[in-house]
Amino acid sequence: MLEAIFASYVQDNGEVPVSSENYRLVQIFTGNGSDKNSYFTPNSRTVNANHEFIDGWGTPLRISFVSKDNILIRSAGPDKIFGTPDDITNQ
Repeated sequence: MLEAIFASYVQDNGEVPVSSENYRLVQIFTGNGSDKNSYFTPNSRTVNANHEFIDGWGTPLRISFVSKDNILIRSAGPDKIFGTPDDITNQ
């Protein structure tokens, strides 16, 4: 889902968002960015109370832009600790 949102944003704007900070991306992708376009509607399965994208275990995702065409998304996995063998990435 987040990869598709990112791709739509880049297609519409010709560049990556101004920030890869999790909470800022939620703001940008819900229409509170400079382009005012909304790319998704947050819900409790995708965004926490701090307005951050979360994984299936409720842990905020770590997000970085590899390039204009590539976003790296990292989940801490079931143990909810980054840097352990159960981490999950989209690459």
